[in-house]
Amino acid sequence: MELLKLPEVSPKELFHLLQDLYTKSRLLYLLKSAVDLGIFEYLEDYKTSKEIARRIGCEEVSLECTLEALYKVGLLDKKLENGNILYKNSQIAQIYLREDSQYSYLIPIKDMFKRLEYWSDGSILKDKKVVEEGEFFSEVVKVMAEECKCWELQKTVEYLLKFEEVKRARKLLDIGGGHGLYSIAFAMANKNLKCYVFDLPQVIKVTKYYIKRYRVRNVYTIEGDYYRDDIGRNYDIVFSSYNPGGKDPLVIEKIYRGLKEGGLFINKQRFPLSQDVKDVLDNIEWNFLEFKRCKKEKFRYSFERSLQFQDYLSFLEDIGFEILEVVRMKDILGYDLDRDAMMIVARKEG
Repeated sequence: MELLKLPEVSPKELFHLLQDLYTKSRLLYLLKSAVDLGIFEYLEDYKTSKEIARRIGCEEVSLECTLEALYKVGLLDKKLENGNILYKNSQIAQIYLREDSQYSYLIPIKDMFKRLEYWSDGSILKDKKVVEEGEFFSEVVKVMAEECKCWELQKTVEYLLKFEEVKRARKLLDIGGGHGLYSIAFAMANKNLKCYVFDLPQVIKVTKYYIKRYRVRNVYTIEGDYYRDDIGRNYDIVFSSYNPGGKDPLVIEKIYRGLKEGGLFINKQRFPLSQDVKDVLDNIEWNFLEFKRCKKEKFRYSFERSLQFQDYLSFLEDIGFEILEVVRMKDILGYDLDRDAMMIVARKEG
């Protein structure tokens, strides 16, 4: 008789959740397969599934279903011609999913799957992996470079050029500047500006690669640890992009001393305010790794001494900054990918 007894609660919600997760997981790994097979490289123009299958050495029926799924999610366009179904890259795939595109997003996509490996290994929840900061960030900044050049860098620089102080600046410090693309962009926009990227020695090797790649002459590097070393003086601007040190009171005091009177501290920063399921997952991922020297806090993007948003604003004013503007990055970018991201522009008062 136990077999005829219904459970106390219907499994509907669980089944719907599992089906949704399973469908999205399959789509994600289908995208990985498409990238690995180079499907988007061959679909600049309309082609049949048979042509693509022959080109990449794939079974035609499975490939036809793959192309149809990619069409359904907006990554391919489709048309019927002479009784044949043809596919080609949608505009978004042509721009972001091809190796030779200036805005290729393939490196961040591949990094996403690398990070998913931590999730598939349940032992990471028991035993954190300890990493050395220089080695870790020298790899991370390569991914961040490929991400930011696809939209955020251009929109950020465009937005900041409304400030006269940015237009007439002559000396900028990009603290924890990593890849250096922001300095490179500022230097391109203002030919009279000298930009200095300050970061760990291992990271600066990556910075120098991008300086050479974009052939800029007015971007320089400074090797050091901004927690321990002097960062220099007489800057018109100190710029920080998603650098957790930008929330550390000790680092902020260094920045204040390094600025000229009337100079700007521009901090593009994540302050973890929201707590939906994505945010909780980000907190988990943040805690997968532990650094040898810098002590992380429990919540994402936070280290020991990191100030939360309101405390951060109060601290800026307490040490002598005038806050000129606080803006959510979603309002600059035009989309809401990271609700925690803010940009704060503050001026050093006399």
